[in-house]
Amino acid sequence: MTFKKTIMVLATVGLIAFFIMETTDKTGGDESTVPREMETAENVADSSHSPDAAQFIMEFETIDDYVLHSDVIVTGRVVDVSYMDNGFDEAVVEVKDQLRGHSDTHINLYTVNGILSEGQERLMFLSRNVSNLYPAPLHALVGEGHFFITEDNKVTHNNPQLENDLPLPELIKEIAQSEFIDAPHPLRERPSENRTNSTVKNPTIDYLMAQSDFVVYLQVDNISENHKYFNVLDANILNQINLTDDVTFEFEKKTILELPAYVKEGENYLVFYQLVEGHYDMTTREGSVISEQEVAFGEAAKELNINK
Repeated sequence: MTFKKTIMVLATVGLIAFFIMETTDKTGGDESTVPREMETAENVADSSHSPDAAQFIMEFETIDDYVLHSDVIVTGRVVDVSYMDNGFDEAVVEVKDQLRGHSDTHINLYTVNGILSEGQERLMFLSRNVSNLYPAPLHALVGEGHFFITEDNKVTHNNPQLENDLPLPELIKEIAQSEFIDAPHPLRERPSENRTNSTVKNPTIDYLMAQSDFVVYLQVDNISENHKYFNVLDANILNQINLTDDVTFEFEKKTILELPAYVKEGENYLVFYQLVEGHYDMTTREGSVISEQEVAFGEAAKELNINK
């Protein structure tokens, strides 16, 4: 089968990208469009809040279209839904069948408020992104809000282009036999895991130093937005220490960042970052932000030759 793609306006793929962009993307665009010697922090995307760079509107007319544009395909049950910010929900889905990609037994799914409810059984075509500001990989429904509900071994949906009341086993077979089941995403690279184990508990300073590309010493001037897992804030960059030759940009002295929700106004922090395919993100989900009030700050500052 073939697929039809229509470029209409700039719109982020998947609801999760839209959700993240609602917090404002202050760090800018696509590294590939900027000469290496001209890079600044404005040219390297912050993957902590802008994990999906592809922007387009897609017409989904066949199951192949969904397969091609999905990073993950599962059947599963919604076991929890909680309200977040900006009208979005965070749902926890218990995975039953893994039809594409690799997932844990439970995944976090982000949708517009009210789309999902506890107890629903669904076939889900998903985008998948990683940000160390979140406790787990982020998933979003592919297909401009289309849904596929599984009940009594049949699938009902709201896409008028497709036949309804499809037998679930037949649809699973069609997905498995799709010519695009192993194809890369047509407009962006498959999301990759960070090169280090981002879930490592209590990383040592030596571990952070070895796994990071650069470290920022900053002061939190003002917190402008509060979210469940992170704050949007104005940061005063006191120092940036590049640990590898791959870092060819520097933050402006005054910049806007997203950091874990526990950071406080007026306090100073060391933040360990790594670069992954043109994006930067905290090196680990825990331990990459060290307050000047912590004992570990002194050890790290000595290693980095930073004076308070």
